[in-house]
Amino acid sequence: MRNILKGYMLFLFTLIVGSVYIAFAFSGPEQPVQRGEGASGISGWVVGNIEYTLVANNPALVSSISFTLDGPAHQVIVYLGSGNTAPASCLPQGGYRWQCETPGVSVASLDELRVIATGN
Repeated sequence: MRNILKGYMLFLFTLIVGSVYIAFAFSGPEQPVQRGEGASGISGWVVGNIEYTLVANNPALVSSISFTLDGPAHQVIVYLGSGNTAPASCLPQGGYRWQCETPGVSVASLDELRVIATGN
């Protein structure tokens, strides 16, 4: 009888300690876990009024590109040409107009303009 009572007391003690441990473990602030991947439509800016400036002494090269966005942006970069892997950083010119310096990009390689902007 005494052994049964000791076993029962040990079981109750373990149950209480385990419950307290679980209560403390789940009482802290919940940290969001971000995992996985997904796909959805991307809403973005409309790019307009695109102007290319050529190098004065070599018009086969583009020195800069400027354009407007239809809304405010925090940071903008562009890729000129599908084979060009180096992005060009852009600076705001007032309003929603941006200008990007693109030294050394040839006019012949311009088969696409890719604008990447991040919002405020």
